[in-house]
Amino acid sequence: MKAAEEIKTFNSLKRDGKYFAALINNYKCKIVIDAASESLAIGENQILKVDDLSVRSKFGTDLIFRLAADAAQQHESGICTLRHGKYNSLLIDECRLLGGKWDADSKAWVFSGMVAAEVEALDDLFNGQTAIYEVEFVTDQSARCSSIRVFGYSVAWAKVSR
Repeated sequence: MKAAEEIKTFNSLKRDGKYFAALINNYKCKIVIDAASESLAIGENQILKVDDLSVRSKFGTDLIFRLAADAAQQHESGICTLRHGKYNSLLIDECRLLGGKWDADSKAWVFSGMVAAEVEALDDLFNGQTAIYEVEFVTDQSARCSSIRVFGYSVAWAKVSR
């Protein structure tokens, strides 16, 4: 099974044997030293696209990551962002598939610059020219404690009144 690629912010502390010792959200973690991470610099707030190789057991989790691409390429590619005015569940799913991370402060999705072309395509699709659609439900639709979504947007929702 292939590890899921994610974008995470690391504070790499030191090179230690076959791993870099690092912090992620103030938790200790390790980054595998291999051909991709050989040129990784020690420092704070490094936004990297990684594969999660963490080992979970009944005793806790050993956080281990491997760079998804060469460290130099990742730093050169930087980051790209995507904003969208309204909540859309389809957009959220697509952003997560690309390894995007929601930044609540800037109210934008943050991605590795390595997926800039895919993010641009999402931007065109979800922030492009608005179209008006008429939707006809062939069967009865109901929403108990949830919403009815069309193209990722909530068009109706249930509300419990007491």
